[in-house]
Amino acid sequence: MEIATPSLVCDPKHLAPMDSFMLYNSDINSFHQYERPEEFTEVMNYLQQYERPLLRTEYMVWGNESTFKDILPIMKENNIGAYNWGFVVGKSQTIYPWDSWKKTYTAEPELSFHDIFRADGEPFRQAEVDLIKQLTSD
Repeated sequence: MEIATPSLVCDPKHLAPMDSFMLYNSDINSFHQYERPEEFTEVMNYLQQYERPLLRTEYMVWGNESTFKDILPIMKENNIGAYNWGFVVGKSQTIYPWDSWKKTYTAEPELSFHDIFRADGEPFRQAEVDLIKQLTSD
């Protein structure tokens, strides 16, 4: 099951019958969320009650405190799989914030919205790359 609005999921009375069915009957429950660690922890705790593996399909937005350093340790500690939306600056333009659909950006932002690496392979934040290596090297 893919949950696109996890804030509603934390309140069972907001679940549609099909959502409830999917949460109880899926082999893996996946969700995406770009919120701060506190909101993520609330959603994670709620979803863990279904006793299914969890996969967070999108999560990283540096400007929203949904960062590698803030989120990855929580996911690792709770055995939650994840991937983020961007990787290297390129065609998908995930370097720019969501308002880029309406606003034109003419230069690379100081901090990418999703991407980890600049087009030349340099990381936006070396400390974040080091953390990813540390947490995934077990």
